[in-house]
Amino acid sequence: MHSVSRAYLIIARAVCIVVEHSWQKAYGTRSNRNTYDIPVVYLTLRTRTVFAALMLLFLVIVLQVPCLNAYEGSAYLILSYGTVQHSTDYCLHTAFVSYEHGFLWPVQVEEDINRFSGMVGKGLYAYSIGSTICWGEDLWMLDGQLSYRPLLESGLIKAIQIIIWPSTNDTYDNWTVVEIANGEYDNYIAEIAKQIKNFTYPVFLRFGAEMNICQGPEYWAGAYSFGENPAAFVAAWRRVVDLFRAEGASNAVFVWNPNWQDEGFPHHYTEYYPGDEYVDWVGIDMYQETPTMDPEAQMASIYNTYSTVKRIMIAEWGVNWAGQNFSDADRSSYMTSFFDAIEKRPDIKCINYWYIDLENQYDFTFTPSTLPLTTSVYVNRISNARYADSAPEGST
Repeated sequence: MHSVSRAYLIIARAVCIVVEHSWQKAYGTRSNRNTYDIPVVYLTLRTRTVFAALMLLFLVIVLQVPCLNAYEGSAYLILSYGTVQHSTDYCLHTAFVSYEHGFLWPVQVEEDINRFSGMVGKGLYAYSIGSTICWGEDLWMLDGQLSYRPLLESGLIKAIQIIIWPSTNDTYDNWTVVEIANGEYDNYIAEIAKQIKNFTYPVFLRFGAEMNICQGPEYWAGAYSFGENPAAFVAAWRRVVDLFRAEGASNAVFVWNPNWQDEGFPHHYTEYYPGDEYVDWVGIDMYQETPTMDPEAQMASIYNTYSTVKRIMIAEWGVNWAGQNFSDADRSSYMTSFFDAIEKRPDIKCINYWYIDLENQYDFTFTPSTLPLTTSVYVNRISNARYADSAPEGST
């Protein structure tokens, strides 16, 4: 329980004790209550606790006293009233969408979003930037000629999602996290924190996404990536969040985002977790890696580990896999099982489809003409009111 809520409960219980003593002074204690004509309401400890809880509920709901959400953000606090937003039945509909345009101009992104939303029958809450930002690079999508601000000002989307890797120049190195943790990049962190703060709209930051797997060209050359040292990764993450807090970038939403399974490193994904106070959301990346892949099994471990303390996001998902061409029946089966698994897990609050064909290397796209069964499943399931293109108040 948060300190503010605890303070309310202490006040409420104090009032209960005052009421009890007033009754005792006027009408006697339980030991001598029979000497009075008026029966005494004697408040036991259990009764006082129940009464205090009711009074707390009255303060929160009727008097609209703000109670801090138990799932407060790491870089900011989320205020809500009454029931905690964590229990609200919603799931944000987000995606990275790219047809033939790649990672280009906002006007082309707008065209892609409208095309995808028109096909599936529902808009997007957030757009994911498919181009990974490497350490030291400018956040070009926030301001200048390539800024996505017009897309948010128009209401087409309400937030953006960015992947920032703690590696320089796409080399997936393993020393940058140590340098971040040691303070060598404090100026850069402060700079991007100011950029995000000035952007004003919610920005979901997936810092070091998929840290629990080896990936990238340096790995295939025999080197490791930024996930080689979990302790350094945790220290770097915490330093980034602390500096964002110091800059007041309260619209930054930190998504801690492992792959659904550990690959290549002798470390468990839990070793990379920086702590509840440093994480807003927990993300899971998962794809249909085989024709018969079970999405429920993919999400189970991370969901079961963190859903009691954090909201869960499927940060990337898609049907098909690298270099594969699974049948429409297999893809639609995976997608059906995916939505079934999501709808049994109320603490999954966001799903982010990765809709792109990278020159037939990774093809996660679907259309009514190419994959009618798969498209039909997505259209029918996403029409459920639970999947939202706007966020309930306090949900981010």
